[in-house]
Amino acid sequence: MTVEYLFSRGNIQILESLCFTETLYAFDFDGTLAPIVAKPDTAKMSAETESLFKKVSATVPTAVISGRSLKDLQPRIPPGAKYLVGNHGLEGLPGASAIRELNEMCNAWKAILNPWLKENPDPGIMLEDKGFSLAIHYRNSRAKKLARENITQILQSMDEHAKIIPGKLVFNVVPARGPHKGLALSRVIVHSKARFGFYIGDDHTDEDVFSINENRLMTVRVGRSRKSQARYYLRRQAEVNELLRLILRFHGVEE
Repeated sequence: MTVEYLFSRGNIQILESLCFTETLYAFDFDGTLAPIVAKPDTAKMSAETESLFKKVSATVPTAVISGRSLKDLQPRIPPGAKYLVGNHGLEGLPGASAIRELNEMCNAWKAILNPWLKENPDPGIMLEDKGFSLAIHYRNSRAKKLARENITQILQSMDEHAKIIPGKLVFNVVPARGPHKGLALSRVIVHSKARFGFYIGDDHTDEDVFSINENRLMTVRVGRSRKSQARYYLRRQAEVNELLRLILRFHGVEE
């Protein structure tokens, strides 16, 4: 499948057509609404993006579906979004509740990874506990290739209940039988009673959405990738603001 640039003339017309039907607009956070930063806890939307997103959320149903824990995600999103889904779909889904078993799995994985981190000290590697999933960041490691190899090796020793999802200088460890972003978006669309869905993300975890074979779903990847199953792409994260402006314009809202 050929991935097409979203802002070409013909594709903008397709985007415009979404305003004529009930559409849910869903966004990833890191790398999409907010730029990727060296320290994940400092990530935030720019003032311009936040202002535009507030207006979009006041105009159409919106969702933010993130790998971050819901507790971490909530203060980073301005009021107005109809749905906030965290932990790759493990938290925040309508009608779903957190499962104690998932937290116990996460604790078991930490019992493996924490001693390994002490035995293999690297100040650039950070283990993030999201309650129902883990993330091992190595963005700040001075030897990224070696760090990646070492992390890959220890993750291969995890049990069959752990699903490893590589990202941009991060490995996500999630329950193998738990929800993923694709399932999360599908549930949110059904709950919202939307007839059409729009989703934009930038990472491997978003491929669970991009791989959905559904004509009523428009998928966009931030950053072109030949391996991605997204239908459209934006060249860079900075273009997300233009996307938000277009959504507003197509719905007759002035900035």
